[in-house]
Amino acid sequence: MPDKIIENHNFAIIGREEAVISFKAIGFDTYPIINDKSVRDAIKEIVSKAIKICLVEESFFVDNKDLFIDFKEKTFPIFVPFSVKESKGSMEELVKEIRLKATGKI
Repeated sequence: MPDKIIENHNFAIIGREEAVISFKAIGFDTYPIINDKSVRDAIKEIVSKAIKICLVEESFFVDNKDLFIDFKEKTFPIFVPFSVKESKGSMEELVKEIRLKATGKI
């Protein structure tokens, strides 16, 4: 198993810090959001880095739909909303599984 996590610059996550922190630990580009300006800044950076796929926490996606509509007709980046539940759920289990595969550790 590699000691170093390989960074993945084709995939990013936009959301509240507690929603994105696990993804950062496994090498994804993450964009913790504080306000609507943070969402705009994150989108600009994602475009400049030529990131292909970006998961966006559903509440930010819905509240800023006008920012994402411009990308509907473009091939990349693809913005995909995702939902975060307050309880431990499948997303946390998925992150643990990815981390285990990537590092051999949880």
